[in-house]
Amino acid sequence: MAISNKSEHVVSLNMVPDGEAIGSIDMLDGDTGKTYSLGVFDGGNRNLMYVCPLDPKVDMEERDVTYMKDLLSPDVYESLRNAYDTLEFDSMILHNDDLVIDKSELVQNERFANWSERIENEDMNFSEKEMSLYQEMTNEGFPKLDALEARTGNKDNDISMDSAEKIISDYVGQINEEKPLVHSKTDNQLREQYQLLSTEKDGDMLKMKYLDRNDSGFSSKTFAYNQESGMVTEMDTTMVRGHDNLIGPETTVIDSININEMKSQINTKSITEEKTITRITREEGMER
Repeated sequence: MAISNKSEHVVSLNMVPDGEAIGSIDMLDGDTGKTYSLGVFDGGNRNLMYVCPLDPKVDMEERDVTYMKDLLSPDVYESLRNAYDTLEFDSMILHNDDLVIDKSELVQNERFANWSERIENEDMNFSEKEMSLYQEMTNEGFPKLDALEARTGNKDNDISMDSAEKIISDYVGQINEEKPLVHSKTDNQLREQYQLLSTEKDGDMLKMKYLDRNDSGFSSKTFAYNQESGMVTEMDTTMVRGHDNLIGPETTVIDSININEMKSQINTKSITEEKTITRITREEGMER
């Protein structure tokens, strides 16, 4: 049973020669945004046109020959055979009615093959969306992939960009609580020492820039989180006057922080606060 689509997949038949292939079935995975392709071969005869799809539920290692007559609806297959002789066929979008197999199943099988190939090539850059789809697909009968199972088992150590953003915000909030508020030199009002200026996400990097108001003036502090390494680098940028008497930024790396330890500290703090609230509530109840 195929998993219901989260998004619409696009499958097309393109009869453009590429090497030994006389064409291809190209797929846009609506769930991941990735593309997969199956070469179409002819075996020297228009009646022997075939592709080699993978069925991971049957065998992860071998691709079976599937003749186009067993993959396409009779009308589309006949159009393909005629085009083989006339060379007038270019490309067409394939809908479920044009296929014998459900296009969602076709895409999911190639998606799984793509994952297996990436793991073999030691490419473990799997998105959260892909990991979620992997869990759904294994629940539907697809085989387990050891590399992704190991990653799923260490889910507590996997921190998304959104989680990292919350952790850094909480971390800065904690600093604000521990340090006194400073006097703003611009509007003469009391403000928090750190004010969020910008959040930037670029690939595996999250950068959160804060304005640091302190007794000596203003500087900016950036927390850069690298999703691949899981480390947060705390940097301080101060405007300084150089030898040429021009004012420019000088960036200093203050520290590299293990984000898992930050997460643990925040969780511990939350648990402690909950226990404190519970204890106070109980004490109030006893007083009454």
